[in-house]
Amino acid sequence: AFGIGWSIAAGGRGGGWREDWVRLAADVEMAETAGRAVFALCDRTINEWNAKSAASQLNSASANVDVPLPGPLAEVLEASASAHAISGGRFDPTVGALTRAWRDALSEEPPRVLDSAEVAAARCDWTTQLCVGEASARKGNAGLRLDIGGGAKGWCIEQSVRRLREAGMNDVLVEARTPAHRLRAPARALS
Repeated sequence: AFGIGWSIAAGGRGGGWREDWVRLAADVEMAETAGRAVFALCDRTINEWNAKSAASQLNSASANVDVPLPGPLAEVLEASASAHAISGGRFDPTVGALTRAWRDALSEEPPRVLDSAEVAAARCDWTTQLCVGEASARKGNAGLRLDIGGGAKGWCIEQSVRRLREAGMNDVLVEARTPAHRLRAPARALS
């Protein structure tokens, strides 16, 4: 999902090294299967870069149209609402249009800064531009786009850990990595 790397490291079931070594092959296979299943579900539902996902359907929907929310997307939006409230509105996953405009402006030669009209056109505001219900969501403006990649990765990690715990694994590390990108070397050293 998202074109990111992920890994699961299993530390055993706490039965001692001999028992853990015997179970290691089965645990590795089970952990890989669980991880693939979770990330595939994420790709189908939460990945806004997958044009067929539920998140993409919401991003491309017209204003004031109810879009069905599958469970994983509803869970990420619920967590986003909590983060928005806890941060006093500083965390706002409706910044997708703004981040896309910013990314496009940075890719121009030479890179440019967005002007105030471009920023205003993005109309980011979780509380007034997105209405999330039990089973559907509705945008207040057609240009609104979600940027929920971080929340989606967190959901994948939590779901992978839950599945592994249910399978009896007590000691696991689940990681989702985002590739680092270098935009360009600075023209001069910073002091």
